[in-house]
Amino acid sequence: MANQFYSNSQSYTEIEQNVLDYIASYQTDLKDLNIQKLAYETLTSKSTIFRLTKKL
Repeated sequence: MANQFYSNSQSYTEIEQNVLDYIASYQTDLKDLNIQKLAYETLTSKSTIFRLTKKL
């Protein structure tokens, strides 16, 4: 999954890339992660996570 993120890395903002890096680093913990917690853990907003999911 992480390889898919990086193949299009040119189209991601720095903040979005940070979120993707976090997801890649903590893949085993993703099942317990919701949008609010992901936003909190990556120091972003829920809107950033929503926009990123649209790009994916």
